[in-house]
Amino acid sequence: MKSDITDEKSQNASSYARSLIEASLDPLVTISADGKITDVNKATEQVTGCLREKLIGSDFSDYFTEPEKARAGYRKVFSEGFVKDYPLAIQHRSGRVTYVMYNATLYRNEKGEIQGVFAAARDITEQKEAENKLRAASLYARSLIEASLDPLVTISADGKITDVNNSTEEVTGYTREELIGSDFSDYFIEPERARAGYKKVFLEGYVRDYPLAICNKSGKITEVLYNATVYRNEAGQIQGVFAAARDITERKIAEEKLRAASLYARRLIEASLDPLVTISADGKITDVNQATEDVTGYMREQLIGSDFSDYFTEPEKARAGYKQVFTEGFVKDYPLAIRHKDGKITDVLYNATVYQNEEGEVQGVFAAARDITERIAMENELRQTLEKLKQSNAELEQFAYVASHDLQEPLRMVASYVQLLERRYKGKLDSDADEFIGYAVDGANRMRALIDDLLTYSRVGRLGKPFEPTNLEKTMDLVLQNLSASIADSGAIVTYDKLPVIVADEGQLVQVFQNLIGNAIKFHGKEPPRIHVSAKDKGTEYQFSVSDNGIGIDPQYFDHLFRIFQRLHTREEYPGSGIGLAICKKIVERHGGHIWIESQVGKGSTVYFTLNKRKKEVTREA
Repeated sequence: MKSDITDEKSQNASSYARSLIEASLDPLVTISADGKITDVNKATEQVTGCLREKLIGSDFSDYFTEPEKARAGYRKVFSEGFVKDYPLAIQHRSGRVTYVMYNATLYRNEKGEIQGVFAAARDITEQKEAENKLRAASLYARSLIEASLDPLVTISADGKITDVNNSTEEVTGYTREELIGSDFSDYFIEPERARAGYKKVFLEGYVRDYPLAICNKSGKITEVLYNATVYRNEAGQIQGVFAAARDITERKIAEEKLRAASLYARRLIEASLDPLVTISADGKITDVNQATEDVTGYMREQLIGSDFSDYFTEPEKARAGYKQVFTEGFVKDYPLAIRHKDGKITDVLYNATVYQNEEGEVQGVFAAARDITERIAMENELRQTLEKLKQSNAELEQFAYVASHDLQEPLRMVASYVQLLERRYKGKLDSDADEFIGYAVDGANRMRALIDDLLTYSRVGRLGKPFEPTNLEKTMDLVLQNLSASIADSGAIVTYDKLPVIVADEGQLVQVFQNLIGNAIKFHGKEPPRIHVSAKDKGTEYQFSVSDNGIGIDPQYFDHLFRIFQRLHTREEYPGSGIGLAICKKIVERHGGHIWIESQVGKGSTVYFTLNKRKKEVTREA
């Protein structure tokens, strides 16, 4: 009977213990000394995915991701009597992993003999995931901090540094370990200003572009701008300040250079005696110099921001001018008249160009005005003088024509009677009379030649023919035909290149070539004359040359050659009146060209002249 009661009590205790085990939501397990599972609860079945029947008798360590660690754990219990918060990861048969913390202790029989280990596992999977996330977030934040090239630092409420990045180590010269826990303000040339800065962040929540200068332990100074903000926990409580410093040392240097460049540019502008002005795209004045103030009568402050075109007698023309600069990039010698506020007018020529930034974007127009008031006055005076000179030349030309024409008849009569005296009385009077009559005949002939030449010269402008297409090769054939006797007598060889067809007075060009080739034949040396005519197309004009191998001319006499009646030799040496080159010059100028000579004594000469390609006669005032 007693045995039955004992058995009943034992059954009741086991039932009670079983109920306790099953009541737990945590996996519970009992383990024998050889590591075999002797009992489990429902939670253990769920976390492993295995039934109780399969679990009992199997090896405890088989159900973990780290079997050896699990085995070491229960052995530690047998050795030390317990384990507390022993981390393991249970592997469900589906592959799912559950992170747990085991707390285990020995259990004994009535005699105190160790029967096994009783182990309870607390599921910490969510905690583990949270820790992993926190670790990942911390690593991400750390990576972000270190990725920045700017010095970054976190500061506690008492101004102590709680974290830094590598850039902060570099800019201060101290290691992370030295910086953390030290006073933030200790690393600046103005500690009080730095302290005021982080206190302002705690007070206002942030600071922007707060200027400070970091002092490296080597003494190097780095100018920075700090941007800082508070950071909070989940409850919204301020934990500290996060501050980022942007190195502006190079910017400071650039600003200093810009300031110096601006000052230099300002001095350049002010050094100019000409009015200088800069204009925006909408025509507003953005800068001026003192000369602009003087010419307009307005102060710099009044001019800047006002419309550029308001200060001219023709505002629309001024407006069109600066718009042309924006369209074409520049204007040159653009005529305008500035009106001073007292009414005085200043005539100017503007030269203007756009100016651009480094990206090539047009920023505005820079315009310089040259005062041409005196020049215009001089031009007006010159114009009047030229008009008078033109009138005087016309009168003189008319006089020369009339005089030479009217003198021909009486001179012809004088020459005729003198020649009659010579024929009738030569040899009949004494020798002195014959000599005197000879002088009179020679003088009359020379005077008649001079009058003929003067008449020819006066006819160039007055009686020239209209310009027509002229084939100069045919012209050259006519010239050579006219000079055929002289060419034959002197043994001259005259050659010429291919000559163009131009619009000109053919008769006058015959005279030019005939005079030049005739001179080359006349002034030849010991060798027979060699004369060559060439032509070059110079775009708006043709350039001709007549070269010879004659006696040459001393350069000091070049200026005299083209003046009327200028001679370098006696009549006994070389006949002529000295008007030939003057006539050539007048004809060439009528055709819009100019004439000159290149020569050396004994080495021949080359006469050059140009003929304009324009289709009309050029009128010369002088």
